Amino acid sequence: MTLYSQELPRVKKEDFIVCLKEEPVAYQRYLQMTETEQKVIIDWIYSAKNDSVKVERIADTLNRLSK
Repeated sequence: MTLYSQELPRVKKEDFIVCLKEEPVAYQRYLQMTETEQKVIIDWIYSAKNDSVKVERIADTLNRLSK
C-alpha cells in the first residue's frame, strides 16, 4: 500500500513570478514598478496566514495589473 500526503503543495514566493510571466501585460507593469513597490506587493501576498488567501491575493494582483 502506498500512502500519499493529503496536503496540497505550499505556495512559494516564486509562484507569483511564474503567474506574472503568464500574463504579459501584468508582468510588464510589474517590471515598471520600483523595487519598493514590488516589495510591498510581495510582502502583502505572502503575509497571508494560509495558502488559499495567498492564491486569492495573487489572483487579485494579476487582475489589477492587467487592467
